[in-house]
Amino acid sequence: MNLIIVLMVVLLVLSLMESILHSVSLKKIPYRILVNGTRGKTTTTRLIAAALRDKGIRTYAKTTGSDAQIIKDDGSVVPLKRRRGVKLTENISFVHKAAKAGCQCIVVECMALHEESQRMMALKFIRPTHTIIINTLSDHMDAMGETRKDVAWTLSQSVSKDTKLYVTEDFYDSLSVNSYNKVDVRHYDLKSSVSVADEDVSLAISVLRDFSITEEEVFEAAKHITPDIGLYDRFDFSHGAVLYPTFSINDEENMEKKVIDVYKQRNEKISLIFNNRKDREFRIYYLRNLITRNRDKISRVYIIGDYRNKVARYIGRKCSIETLVTSPEQLKDMMTDKAEVFIGLGNIKGAGERLINLCM
Repeated sequence: MNLIIVLMVVLLVLSLMESILHSVSLKKIPYRILVNGTRGKTTTTRLIAAALRDKGIRTYAKTTGSDAQIIKDDGSVVPLKRRRGVKLTENISFVHKAAKAGCQCIVVECMALHEESQRMMALKFIRPTHTIIINTLSDHMDAMGETRKDVAWTLSQSVSKDTKLYVTEDFYDSLSVNSYNKVDVRHYDLKSSVSVADEDVSLAISVLRDFSITEEEVFEAAKHITPDIGLYDRFDFSHGAVLYPTFSINDEENMEKKVIDVYKQRNEKISLIFNNRKDREFRIYYLRNLITRNRDKISRVYIIGDYRNKVARYIGRKCSIETLVTSPEQLKDMMTDKAEVFIGLGNIKGAGERLINLCM
């Protein structure tokens, strides 16, 4: 019994010491930017970090998109090693490394889903001076809620009263914060090797004004955003096939927007590639809905990933469309032989990532 008490006391002391040391590390970093939202966090994080680096502001960034990575102040990328899965506490070592490197700023992609973890990111792990919420879309319904209002409530838990808040939507106008900034989304023609949404650029420009960084400097930074496997814009093949490898688009609104935009641009029917994940099967319903509303724009659907036969039967039956079960390797071979326009949707992990690697 006494041993158990001693161990509990030791653990409590160690936890307290870790908390104190983390607070010391945070205070050494004057600017801390937390990037939140349903879609576009990785791109926005990387764009802001690139612009800050170009300006000579020593910056570390952490992204948790397709690949969890740390982007150092010289632009080099270090994979984030996770021996025991995804944990919020990984932010402690990240902040420690940034403080030790003498960073003036950190830019962190919010990795939280549930309300409590959102609060922990804001109040304990990052304590942001600037908070960005890019958009509020329905996804991760089990953790964030079924409606956009529910999602907005969950995301709002990452906003502390001492932060400067930048948003593109009206869900957050009632929050009590140090500074509230409703950013108008404008269209920008960027020259970048990765796909950057207008929301991402509009928010980046607004936040970076605090650092005396101009629009032109943001545009220049966009040319050399540190790449992520989920950010490639498109792959072109010798016989005319094109792949838009947008598997990281996984909410219904943006999946449909991508299909409509590519159809208008190409003026031809699209072949969809849907990568199914067994722990994200609700996205099958997003696919069904977008096909139902845009049947005239879609020629066929290829299913990769988990439970391919089951998904193909469901989509084929519900949408009355040609639905084929295949693999990344077969798709890659197909793209070298026929002039077809492909859009990848649903999930990037697993088969989606494998297809992108085959095409690089």
